[in-house]
Amino acid sequence: MTPKEGVFSCKLPFKGSNFVALGDGTYFPNRNVGQVCLSTLTSPLTLNNVLHVPVLKYNLLSAQKLCNDNNYEVGFDSSFSHVKDKAMGENSIPMLVESTPSPPVILFLPL
Repeated sequence: MTPKEGVFSCKLPFKGSNFVALGDGTYFPNRNVGQVCLSTLTSPLTLNNVLHVPVLKYNLLSAQKLCNDNNYEVGFDSSFSHVKDKAMGENSIPMLVESTPSPPVILFLPL
């Protein structure tokens, strides 16, 4: 999910529920769904079915979806995480872990 409409390489109005439920029980309206292409340290990464949720403060990424849809693995420690391109065997996307909510929220740096 991203609040930034300008990052989509292609997007369509979202069909379905117009709200995204977060873990804390809040609901946010979403407007679009589409594709976002990221430059990484190893190779371009395409994220599909990214929701445009304008009221979010940060980009949110499902580590499980990233690993299931791509050949990546995600690792964590107390203040930093990494995304490794398994085909290249190298870290691809530096990420920061926001530890104030519980469980931690993963934030992309940058989009």
